[in-house]
Amino acid sequence: MTCEHIDNVLDKINNLVSKINDSDPSICKKINYIPEDKLKDLLDELSNKKDSAERERSFHFSFMVNGVLGAKVINIDGFSNYLKGMFDELKGCGCCSNLSSVKSDLNFYKSRYSDLQSSSDRLERELRDLRGEKEEEIRKLWAELEKEIRGRKNDNVQHNNDKLGWEREKGELQTKVTKKEGEKNTEIAKREGKITGLTTGLRNEKNKVVRLEDKLETRNREIRELTRQLAELRTNNENLRERAGQSREELLTEKIRLKYSKLEIFANQIGINLQQVSDLCRYCERLVHARKNCNQANIETHEDNITRVREELRQRGFQIEDIQKFCDKCEKIAKMRVELNEIRQQQYEARQELPPINNNRISN
Repeated sequence: MTCEHIDNVLDKINNLVSKINDSDPSICKKINYIPEDKLKDLLDELSNKKDSAERERSFHFSFMVNGVLGAKVINIDGFSNYLKGMFDELKGCGCCSNLSSVKSDLNFYKSRYSDLQSSSDRLERELRDLRGEKEEEIRKLWAELEKEIRGRKNDNVQHNNDKLGWEREKGELQTKVTKKEGEKNTEIAKREGKITGLTTGLRNEKNKVVRLEDKLETRNREIRELTRQLAELRTNNENLRERAGQSREELLTEKIRLKYSKLEIFANQIGINLQQVSDLCRYCERLVHARKNCNQANIETHEDNITRVREELRQRGFQIEDIQKFCDKCEKIAKMRVELNEIRQQQYEARQELPPINNNRISN
């Protein structure tokens, strides 16, 4: 039956080997370094980093992740304490019959320990030398990388400045183009508005011309009719002249009719309506009566009426000469009418003075 203490020591030895293989920090530690090919890849990656803080973080992270096992350095204090525990375990054992075998194992492990310690010291020296060389190479590569990055950064700054200049020029050019387009569009809109206004005005003028042509045709027809009437009046006038034996009353009546017809023709030619002709003739006739009767109030009233008609005609755009000619014709007709009325009044009074005719026969 195996001793309990020996089993414990064997378990501790196996545990020690496991800790060494697992790089337990209480027994040994793993020393990392970056191989040359990994270092070149790292430097290539760092050259693409623009921010210095970002480059530093990426460098340390890559150094931790890409590190490989270069050596295991034995922790002397931890290893000694572990062996001391095994020795103490064996010293407390009173039933150890194979102590010589245990001593032999201990001597083997001590010898192995000395060899491992020598190897550890040698690897530490080699690692220090390698680390010094690699750190020097890293410093050189890092300096070259920083120089290249500064150069690229300067190039990027210049490129950014050029780009900003181009963008600014492009923006100014676009602003000018937009402004020019706005001015052109405004000018085009104004011209289109003017063209539209001119087109509308031209259309209105055409409509006016058509209406004027219609009025002119109507006026021409009226003129032709009035010319025909004037020819008839001239013929009638000639007939009147031939009627030498005609009475004064009939002569005035015919003259009034003839002159009134001529007045209507003249008024129609200059554009005066027949109502104004009738009104002015009536005002003139009343004025002649008032002057004959010396009625100053009626004289002023009818003069005001005539002045009002003349002012209305002037405001409508008639020529002063035409207005004066029209008023003269009306005044002449008015005088003839007054004379005709007086003749008729005399004839009436004469008939009233005649004795009545007795139609009854006297019987014998």
